[in-house]
Amino acid sequence: MINIKINNKEVTVEHGTSILQAANSIGCEIPTMCYDENLPHFTSCMLCVVEDEKTGRLLPSCSYQCHSGMSILTDSEKVKQSRKTALELLLSEHIGDCEGPCTQTCPAEMNIPLMLKQIEQNKLDEAIVTIKNHIALPAILGRICPAPCEKVCRRSQVDETVAICNLKGYVAEWDLKQDKPYFPEKQLATNKKIVIIGAGVTGLSTAWYLLQNGHSVSIYEKNSQPGGDLHNVELAGKLPKQLMQSEIDLIVKYGVEIGIGKEVGKDISVENLLSDFDAIVLASGTNSQELCNILSISGSNRGVNINKGTYQTDNPKIFAGGSVVAPSKMAVKSVAQGREIALCIDDFLKTGEAKPLHKMFNSKIGKLLEIEKQFFQQESKPEKNTDVIENLLQDDAEKEASRCLHCECLKPNNCKLRDLADEYGTKQSHFKGEDRVAINKNFEHDLLIFESGKCIKCGLCIRTTEQSKEKLGLTFIGRGFDVQVGVPLNNNLKQGLTETAKKCVEICPTGALAFRE
Repeated sequence: MINIKINNKEVTVEHGTSILQAANSIGCEIPTMCYDENLPHFTSCMLCVVEDEKTGRLLPSCSYQCHSGMSILTDSEKVKQSRKTALELLLSEHIGDCEGPCTQTCPAEMNIPLMLKQIEQNKLDEAIVTIKNHIALPAILGRICPAPCEKVCRRSQVDETVAICNLKGYVAEWDLKQDKPYFPEKQLATNKKIVIIGAGVTGLSTAWYLLQNGHSVSIYEKNSQPGGDLHNVELAGKLPKQLMQSEIDLIVKYGVEIGIGKEVGKDISVENLLSDFDAIVLASGTNSQELCNILSISGSNRGVNINKGTYQTDNPKIFAGGSVVAPSKMAVKSVAQGREIALCIDDFLKTGEAKPLHKMFNSKIGKLLEIEKQFFQQESKPEKNTDVIENLLQDDAEKEASRCLHCECLKPNNCKLRDLADEYGTKQSHFKGEDRVAINKNFEHDLLIFESGKCIKCGLCIRTTEQSKEKLGLTFIGRGFDVQVGVPLNNNLKQGLTETAKKCVEICPTGALAFRE
């Protein structure tokens, strides 16, 4: 047995133990991408480096064995910078989007590709869940949203953009016609009370998500009816009054109490607001300076001053969003802010502090190269978009949804590269050259898709096929910077992975190997 120190903690291990194994034995996590305890080590990703405190050397912990008297640092600044550099080098040749450009551009960050897949399969009951995870008023937005998501839809590089907004509205209007429209299951009641000033888009959206979290919500609206600026849109002929009312009624039925004709400072005392509620949300649209004066919070002629990360005002108990903060003509932004405000309030009520919402790292490839269009079209239907407007029929909706190119990653929530890139604050463009390699999607296998541009050459899949004694398996093909993972002797992927396809997908640390959906 030998004694070493890891982060100044004494550890006793057997001879032949790697630093990584020693660290794991005391619950000290070291990131890895090419390591699996059941496979021979390969030492390629260099994410597992640690610092020898005595010599200052960086050592690969997955393969370097412990020596008596060692003192190892696993999270020094030198180590962190080395890992960040290693990640940025891997990302420099990583080709793929973590999320589709439509999702990245949607202010509400809705999972649009998933919604389209569900519509294509006529699973509207699942599609409405996907939609309402991020958008509280989808039927209304289906009629009035300017659809920024469609402006970046890559289908437009082939023929015409997918009618995302109309499809979202189609699902939402279908849901409203059901005997039992979709209501998310509420969390256990928290006995926390929130009041929202203003029953416009931001206020209604905030209420929807606060109710989901088990809070009690009241809305005060000074006008004679809820909806705010939506009534201006309705008068312009874009939004049927009955449709708007039906979706607002759904939020009321979910549990929010709306007091009509109630104005702060006149019908509602500030003292009662501050004493009776655990949090206050300002979503009243205009007259922000007057509200600021009444509530003793700072603002300007433009709007209420807030912490942009948490939506909190000078008073941490008071949150604000929508046009009361800054004028906006895009209702989807107000809906998105409502959800974010609700998340921040939920955090505030549970922990006493609202933390800024985190935007996950996203790999982006930009515009498709001409040669890449063929690979994406293999996952979509060839029908060209026609006049897809209102009153979609089921067949029309399925055909239109099937035009999605599905350029999003198939493993966005199960990718070590993305998780670590996010953790270490990496910049994908740090080491990138002017030109990029074209995306290549291999559809030869019935169970999986292989994208070589997402492969980091960790060798885990190769060692898995070797260990399982696949007849052909996988191997490295080529040399130097041009090396690729492939099947020996120019055979196809289906011939190479006869027994280990599932294992290889599960062990792959990126979206290079992913199950077909």
